[in-house]
Amino acid sequence: MAVAMEFERWLVENFAFRYPKKSPRNLYDSNLIVDFDEDISRSLGILVSMGQAIGGALYQTYETYVPLGVHAIAFSADPEYVTTHGIQFKTDFSIVRRLGHPHSGNRYFCTAPLPNRTHFDLLINLENIALGRIA
Repeated sequence: MAVAMEFERWLVENFAFRYPKKSPRNLYDSNLIVDFDEDISRSLGILVSMGQAIGGALYQTYETYVPLGVHAIAFSADPEYVTTHGIQFKTDFSIVRRLGHPHSGNRYFCTAPLPNRTHFDLLINLENIALGRIA
């Protein structure tokens, strides 16, 4: 760190560089594996209905019933907004069923551009919202 500070001072003194106006921002990338208490997709009525429609199309095609559940929930900012507003951090947030685990286990791999503690608290909040515990 001392070398970097000395290099920065040298640039300011010898090449008319300026000191940064604000300190660098910390960037976060949290990846958590969580087991929700219950199936959070039960509150996603329209997506569950879409899964049933897809299952119906699979049945028509293959004559085999395959129960489908919501596999992933993801959010991200519009790339145009990110570009025009100078956003310099990831905005992708996802909750994806953990591969190879039965749906009944409610195990998910979750990613967010947040510190782990904030991400964990947010997942508790989202679970409460999905299960109707809070509005």
